Amino acid sequence: MTQLTAAFLAEAEEDGYRGDKLYRQAADAIHRQARQHYEDCWQLWTGDDKKALTAVALSQMPTLIPGQTANVHDLRRSLDSYIPELERLQPSGIVTHDEQNGWRIRQHLFVWWLADDLVRRLRNKELTFDGWLKQQMLDGVLTHQEKELFGQATKAVGEIIGAGARTFIEAYAEGLAGK
Repeated sequence: MTQLTAAFLAEAEEDGYRGDKLYRQAADAIHRQARQHYEDCWQLWTGDDKKALTAVALSQMPTLIPGQTANVHDLRRSLDSYIPELERLQPSGIVTHDEQNGWRIRQHLFVWWLADDLVRRLRNKELTFDGWLKQQMLDGVLTHQEKELFGQATKAVGEIIGAGARTFIEAYAEGLAGK
């Protein structure tokens, strides 16, 4: 990933990009490159894996955009119930855990991918959150209480990620550029 990032940064710099535009261009390219990888992984993960990863990603999304908050506290507190799945996924590098931050998605590109997927599928209100759960084969995996927690978190996070991955990419680029 480091070599890929360096290559995209060099390419963007050759194209004349500077500052946060340089990082945004490289982040866009990396996101496009990783999209298929995460779509493939998503198809391979079990419903329980998807549930655990979605819970962690939704609880983490507000922390990735400086100055933004969303009420995901209840979902964050529920993450301990996903420990078996998260510990099984941890060696793959997708998630990590530490005492200060708890469970986090280690690969921000996955969070970006999931944000895009949620925004794309829910944006036109043609598909409800319950419909998204059914499409992801999560409907039968989640309890009624989990559906409520996920739905509340998605609504809260949706208000700050209106543009999907673009919102995270811009925040990331601005952070790298020191803004």
